[in-house]
Amino acid sequence: MRVFRFLSRLGILSLAILISTGGGAAQQARVTVEARVTQDQATVGDRIGFEITVRTPPAWTASVPDLPLRVGDLDLVERLSNQVSLDGTERRYRYVLSPFYVGDLWVPPVKVSYRAPDGTQSFVYTDALPVHVVSVIPAGDPGNAVHDLLPQAELSGEPFVFPKEFAITAGAVASAMLALLLIVRRLLRSAGQRRAVRPVLASAEDLARVALDHLSAGGLPTRRTLKPYYGTLAQVVRRYLTERYAFPAIALTTSEMEERMARAGLDRWQARLVSGLLTECDSVHYAQYIPAQQRAEHDLSLAYEIIEVMSRPADLGGGEAVAVAAGGSAAEAESDKGQGK
Repeated sequence: MRVFRFLSRLGILSLAILISTGGGAAQQARVTVEARVTQDQATVGDRIGFEITVRTPPAWTASVPDLPLRVGDLDLVERLSNQVSLDGTERRYRYVLSPFYVGDLWVPPVKVSYRAPDGTQSFVYTDALPVHVVSVIPAGDPGNAVHDLLPQAELSGEPFVFPKEFAITAGAVASAMLALLLIVRRLLRSAGQRRAVRPVLASAEDLARVALDHLSAGGLPTRRTLKPYYGTLAQVVRRYLTERYAFPAIALTTSEMEERMARAGLDRWQARLVSGLLTECDSVHYAQYIPAQQRAEHDLSLAYEIIEVMSRPADLGGGEAVAVAAGGSAAEAESDKGQGK
């Protein structure tokens, strides 16, 4: 009899444990986590989008801890705004990563915590994601090889000597040209005294383009000139916005300027383009971010595009033009508008 009671109690206890563990597994199965990268093939310095999507039942909460500056084998370049669905069942956490050496790299698993309405807490990890990074240097080219100088050319024959008659003729022509130049200068000066010259004022667009042309003439930056290069880019864009839209863009942080651009009536896509470039300039200056030379050349072109797009009349610019300038297409811009990004 005692044996029968013991076996009965043992069976009931086992059934209760099975039900409780099964219920916990069912709850965990209702939480799904998906991680993805925008590209699994890249070159050094590319910006790779990294997105974590968490789906939970209604009234559940979920969170992802702040990622460090070094995410596995890649560097964290930018934290984008998180997105939550209207019913609160889907959350998206978005980041921008960049690789800085070649090979088969990995984005490690990320811990995602969640909590049920009854207070039960648990967590789950995302999958690790591979990223293959290749060099921008062509195969077979060592890249840092130093080539010898070519030998000095040797000229045969006697050295050329100008004839005496040629020297006399050239001197006479030079004297006549100098006299003519003095006469023209005196005539222009007397005409200027009789007529007031109206000063020509350069526009904000012209000043910005001249500054960017000067920066471009200096060539692509090296490691020693990265900060001055990106500092000049940010200064040119901020000064243009200050003169073009009459708000102190030079004295504002990047996040503060986004709000001021919206209040000034700038198109949301134009503001996103400016914010993206200035965020990258801040990363180089403050976070020791080292972009590849191809990226620096692209950022200079992007600064030209910002000046060009914002200088157009309102009916000729727009979200599609900005999306194309940023490297996307008009269809992508319309898709982002439809999703409310």
